[in-house]
Formats: sequence, C-alpha cells, structure tokens
Amino acid sequence: MIMKNPTAGHKHSSRRGSTLIVVIMLTVVAGTIIGSLLSFSLTEAKLNRADMLYNEARLAAESTLQHGMAQLRRRFDRVRQISPAEMEPNRASSLQLEPGFLNIARTTRMQVPSDYSRPAGLDEFLGEPTILGGLVVNDGNPVNLLIDPNTPLPEDGNPGVPINTDVREVRIYAKATVNEAAIGSRTAYVEQTFQVLDRSLFQNTVFYNGLLEVFPGADMNLGQGGGPIYAKDTRFGNNVRIHTRIETPGDFRIGRYHNSGDRNDTVYLTDFRKFDGSTPSDPSSAGYLTSVFVDGEQIQTGLPAFRELALQTYAGGLLTGEHGITGQAAVGLEFLEELAISDAEASGIDFNDSEGNFDQGRYDREGGNFGHLLIEPSRGLADLSVATNDAERASLEAFNSIEQNKWSNRSSLAIELDPVTGDIAMFHQPTDGNEPQFDSSGNRVRTEINVNTIFSAAEDRFWEVEYFSNGRGGKVESGLYDFRQAGGKPSRDDGEINLLRIDMGKMREWVEESGSATFDEAWWNGGVYVQLPEGSDTGRDDNVIPAGQNWAVQLHNGQTIPNRAAVDNDAPRGLTLSTNGALYVQGTYNAPNGETLDLDSYAVADGAEMPAALIGDAIMLLSDAWDNRNSGQKNLNDRKAADTTVSAALVTGNVPSAQGKYSGGLENYPRFLEKWSGRTLTYRGSLIRLFRSESFAKKWVYGGPYYTAPKRNWSFHTGYRQFSPPLDTGPRSFRQVYFKELTRAEFEDAVADLF
Repeated sequence: MIMKNPTAGHKHSSRRGSTLIVVIMLTVVAGTIIGSLLSFSLTEAKLNRADMLYNEARLAAESTLQHGMAQLRRRFDRVRQISPAEMEPNRASSLQLEPGFLNIARTTRMQVPSDYSRPAGLDEFLGEPTILGGLVVNDGNPVNLLIDPNTPLPEDGNPGVPINTDVREVRIYAKATVNEAAIGSRTAYVEQTFQVLDRSLFQNTVFYNGLLEVFPGADMNLGQGGGPIYAKDTRFGNNVRIHTRIETPGDFRIGRYHNSGDRNDTVYLTDFRKFDGSTPSDPSSAGYLTSVFVDGEQIQTGLPAFRELALQTYAGGLLTGEHGITGQAAVGLEFLEELAISDAEASGIDFNDSEGNFDQGRYDREGGNFGHLLIEPSRGLADLSVATNDAERASLEAFNSIEQNKWSNRSSLAIELDPVTGDIAMFHQPTDGNEPQFDSSGNRVRTEINVNTIFSAAEDRFWEVEYFSNGRGGKVESGLYDFRQAGGKPSRDDGEINLLRIDMGKMREWVEESGSATFDEAWWNGGVYVQLPEGSDTGRDDNVIPAGQNWAVQLHNGQTIPNRAAVDNDAPRGLTLSTNGALYVQGTYNAPNGETLDLDSYAVADGAEMPAALIGDAIMLLSDAWDNRNSGQKNLNDRKAADTTVSAALVTGNVPSAQGKYSGGLENYPRFLEKWSGRTLTYRGSLIRLFRSESFAKKWVYGGPYYTAPKRNWSFHTGYRQFSPPLDTGPRSFRQVYFKELTRAEFEDAVADLF
C-alpha cells in the first residue's frame, strides 16, 4: 500500500489557497477601482450636466436682458428721455416680461410664471422665477463723451474722426432659473448697461436722412476737416474725392439713382491707414486717397465679398449696413417712418424696387415727410390719455417727442408775421435746461413782447416786410423773383416772393445791448424762430402743413451775426435761426474775416466768427453782389455773383430725384440764383437734410435763366467740435456695454435700489 505524502499535498493546497486569496484581493481591489471609476464618471457626468444647466440658465438670463434692451430701444426711439421713476418695476411704464417673450420661454426649461404681473414690492420682485428691472444711472442726465480716434477702442468704429456724444445709461438686471429632474435647478444672475448715445448733428460734414447723391460737373472735394458723412443710402460719381469716413445703413453705389443705366465714374475715398484727421494742404491730391477696381468695377455694394474688400481697402473709412451700421434719426422720426411704411404695406403700397428691395429714393419722394415737422410751428403736446391702445400711445409719444424737439418750441425768441397787415409779433419762450416748457393743456408757454414799446422808432426795427411788386424794365421794386419757383418764366406768379427781410446787424445791436430794461438777458438761448404764413391743413397722415409758397425770409447784413455771449459770458455762443418756410441768405454770413477762420478766436472774441445754423424748408445762398431789383432779369449776365463766404450749418430740404429727374445732388443742395461762373463760394459748416422741401418744391434745373455753379471751396467746420451751434438736435443710437455675472447677494443688493 502506497502511503500519500502529506507534506506535498499540503503545499499544493496552500498554493491554491494563496492564489485564490490573491485573486479575491485583486478582484476586490479591481472592483473598488472600477466602482470608484464608475462613481467618478457618474459624478463628473452629473457635474457636467449641472454646468450645462447653469450655462443654460445664464443664456436664459442673457436673453431676458436682450428682451429688456429691446423694450428700452423702442422707448428711446420715440421718447426723448426716461426718468428714474419710470423704471421702477411696479410702475406701468417699467420694463416687463411681455407675453411674446413668456410664450417662447415656456417652450424651454426656464421657470416662468403662469400669469405674470408686475411685482408690488421688492420681496415679490425677488420671488419671481424670471425677473427684469432697470435703473437709470445719474438720474438720466447725459454725460458728454469724446470718442478719440487715437484710442484703439474696438467698439468706436470712428477712425480719424473725433466724435462728441451725450451718453445716457440704463442698468438692467435679470435672473433665470432652469430645472432638470435628475439634477434640480440652477439660477444665473446678470447685469447689463444699456447706453443711449445722442450725437450732435453738426459734427457731420453731411447728414442725410434719405438718399445722398453727389455728381458734380467738376471735381469736388468733400469732408475736408474730418466730419463724418452719414446717409441712409448713397450714390456717388464724377470724380468725387471723399476726405472723411462714410457711414450708411444702406448701400454704397457708383452711378446715378435717377438714370436707368449705371455709370463707370470714379470715386476716391480716404485710406484711413494714411489719414491723420487733418485737412491736406492740397485736397485735390491723391496722396492718401484710393480707388480700387475689381474685374473692372469699382468697389461698391453688390460685389462679392464687398464687406471684406471695403474694410481692407479703406481701413474703416467706408462702413455700410453690411458692416453693422444702423439708421440714425432724431427721436421719434425713425419710429414714425417705420409705422408709415408698415401701414402702407398693409394697404397694398410698398416702397420697394423691381427686385423687391426697399427703395430709399422712392420713399424720399413719395413717403411720409415726418422730418419736416421739426421746422413747423408749435402744435402743442398731445394728451396721451386719449390713446385707446399701446400702439396709439406709442404713436402719440413719438409725435410729442418731435414737438419737444421742434426749433419753434426750443427757440427762446419767436417772431410771427401777419401776412395781411404785415405786422410782426414777438414772443419770449422760456426754457428749462434748453427743454421747452408746456402748460397743463400741452400748449407752449410764452410771453408776448411789446414790439411797439421796445422798437418805438421804425429805424430801430431789425425787420421790414416787402410785398412783391414789379417796376419798369423788369426791375423788381419790392420782394424778389425766383426763377426756379417760376419754372424759368418771369411771367409766372409762382416766382413772385414776398419777403420778411431781417437786418442781422440791427438784430445784433438789440441782442447784444446790455443794461436795457427792455431786454431780459436771462431768457436768451441763442435760438430765433420765424413763423411764416401756413397753407391749409390737408389732413395728411404725417401731419405736415407747409408754409405758403409766396413768402420767404431774407437775411442781409450778416457778416457779423448776433451773439449774446459778447456781453454775457453765461449766454450760449452764436445763433441758430430757423423758419418753417424758405430762407434767402444774402451776402457773406458770419465771416467777419472773410475766407479766413481763426480757430484761436472762434466763438470767443467779440466780433469773431460764431457757431451758427440756418434752418428752413429751402435755403438759397446769394452772393455779395446780389440785388433784389435784378432778380427778375432773365439774362444771367444781369445777375453776376461775387466771391462770397458763408459759415453756418445748413438744415434744409431738397426735391428728391425721380426717374430721369436729378435732385441736383449735394453739390446743389444749397440753391443758387446767380451766374457764379468763375466765382468762388467758400463754405464751412455742416450740410443736414432731414426732410424734403414742401413750400419751395420745384425741381432742380441748371443753366439760364436759373444759375450757373460756383467754384466750391466747401469744408466741414472744425470749430463745431468745440462749440456747436445752439439748439442742436442729434441723431440717436444705442449700444450695450459692461455685461457682468453676479452672485445672488450682489444681485439682491443691486435690485434693492430699483424700489
């Protein structure tokens, strides 16, 4: 019998046991590691989902901010200013979550109330699932900001052109909560500042609330001095040289709007890589001007990759809608135009071209003319309580903003002509910080000035009324004759113009008179409004009532203009004279030193050139050689011009182009009635088109017996950067800045200031 070896068997069994223990241990360790890895993966996935949920909440909060800023933009498009009280969350005028926004939000994982109403207090406000608020910074008062082109701010978009802007700010707060069953909820708190920017109209070389055309017969330099050019749409040609930036929300095109065929003109634009903002010693030189052709066609809207080509070629000197430029307009105008276009479309009328694109030229010619309201007499504020719905209220708010912006309401001195008797009435119109004052019925507050007492002697009066009359040999004895209004025929009555003639030298004597008991210097704000007789109210949808076609204001003896600051350091410098009708400017205006501008004395020294603006339905510039008596002579040799200088911003209208009929373009924007051949009109100022002409609306015609063009020595008035003409009314734009995420504590502390 063979005996088993007990030692050998034990060793084998022990080895197997040891192996099993190791396997078990390894299994346990591996299981632990795998479990840990699985747990870690699950935790990381959960954390990732939580992070994604928070990002979703942050995006939801940002969308709520955008919703609030859209409301602010709509409000500021039609209301001049928002007070801090209006922004309190429990007021009817506060920012709110509108039904459209809530309906969209309910399709997401955002917590939104089933029945939203404005919160009554802070606790309820903080308890809302999604909230929106606003705080007007600095009590809504604007802070002036100079955008310096030498500071490389990515958002300024103003290469080479300094811009002064009045900035108002509204700070908006929002929170959003999103839910996921497996994770719970996440809430994000955010803050954004919304800026309202009001620029000076008079810091532009050109501001065209419509289609800008420039096609001079001779070479023309434009933008010397550096003021930007803005227009809703542009057409350039005929060797125009642009020495500043162009901005348009529309197109930049070469070729005339009013002709069916395109033209292959050359337009030279500033290359801002070489531009230092100064006027070249030889503006006709192409030293820093460039014009680039692609496949034989000059760079213009419609070319492939136009956006990039324009940026690369002109380094920011040409910016269009493709570069993010949006429309600019005085408060209320853009809003009312949009309403009018929408109403026209609803009734089957559109302003589109044959390709279905909006035709700015057609709208200028046939659409609403809301900008003309800015030069019309005071109508009084509308009662907002009569509105039966939000749309009606918004429209009335926009019309009220225009009413508050009218030069007739903002000027401290109003002059009214009685066309039957020829009598003049004058009114003092008080302002509060240049804001017009209205009584409880919405009427302009004003006090009549006793003209007969102040100007008891006829020779002291700075005005005279002339009814048109003809003498022998075609000489005009009184008033003047305008061949454009007459369609070129001296026998037509349309050309016979009655005049309210204003002697600017005599007005200056009165305005600058010190120590007189008849003159209260405290109320002077540099604005004079002259109201001419109006035509009948036709009940137009745009509410425009034009002045009569046979009356106009004529300014003369204006080489040195009235300037109250010469005797009162606290008074505004310069003069803005406006009228609802046509305006003839006879001779050198506001240029005591002729063609020379001395910036060291500009708007400072007595008798120096002053900031000035002239505003009217149409503006005719007459030379130093002009004589009303020769105005009816059909032979242009009887109306020869002399070299003349005008220093003033011009705010006026034009007669827009139609098919086959040119508007005259910017080169003929100020109108002429003389033989200017070989003579120079030196002009420095700012050319502003806010409307089409209504009173003097005969089409542009060139040559005899109308006029021939001057040599155009035109430039932007660089002095406006320091002193703008009184009663500026600027275009408004918007931007969002200073986005910030907040903690819950920061958020609650901030919104506590809203109540």
